[in-house]
Amino acid sequence: MANRHKGQVSREIDGTVYTFELTVNAFCDLEEATGKATLQIMQDMEKAAQTGDVQFRDIRRIFWAALIEHHPDITEREAGRVLTKVGDMEAQMAFLEDVFALAMPDSTGDASSGSEGNGTAAA
Repeated sequence: MANRHKGQVSREIDGTVYTFELTVNAFCDLEEATGKATLQIMQDMEKAAQTGDVQFRDIRRIFWAALIEHHPDITEREAGRVLTKVGDMEAQMAFLEDVFALAMPDSTGDASSGSEGNGTAAA
């Protein structure tokens, strides 16, 4: 079962429960697949959403990256089939925004933006 406090989201799609989580490894795999840094990917998606120039290929890759931590054998094509079941592009983007927000909560623990903490360990 998914743990939202750990950045996980579960969703049943066609009778299968999928767990989505954007971990460090997922971001590394996404960077390798796109040739872009994570921040650039996020900025590109935000800009594309504002201009309406969203490419399904980009949505599918992010969706795939969010799945591979808990479904390591899933391919991008299989992720695309699952993505199709989420709904239209607007529903897909909203779902991915939720997954991104959970992966990068702000310093108050609110899963809306920013990063968790200040990067220093407690003494």
